[in-house]
Amino acid sequence: MTSTTLLRSYLRGMTKLQIEQSLDSNYEVLHSLRKQAKRLRSQMELFTEFYGSNYAEHLTEVKNVQNILGEIYNSDVLEDWLIDVFGKDFTENLPTLTNLLVDKRHQLWQQWVLTRKHHTQSDKRNQMYLAILHQL
Repeated sequence: MTSTTLLRSYLRGMTKLQIEQSLDSNYEVLHSLRKQAKRLRSQMELFTEFYGSNYAEHLTEVKNVQNILGEIYNSDVLEDWLIDVFGKDFTENLPTLTNLLVDKRHQLWQQWVLTRKHHTQSDKRNQMYLAILHQL
């Protein structure tokens, strides 16, 4: 059984409430990572003409990280807005919308966990490091 298969099994075992709690408790960290990914992407884009396709692949992966974290952040902003407009009990008054938001956040969290695992592997970091070292 691969580590990705094990991770997916773990993710399926988590309840949506546990995922919401994890997202809430890691809000600041995830938001900071999103901003760092955006800065990294912007800096990498400045040098794309000096590197080959391997570098471009890593840039695409950074964009993916930024997109996932951005969508998580956007869902937090939307939830805050809904609370401002409808009050804290909007979840009871708008159950369909609430379920859609929770499902989307659950999906995004699963994508984030898999993406994070992929990018924190030492061989992946080394590949990115080598791609930066080797210009055209």
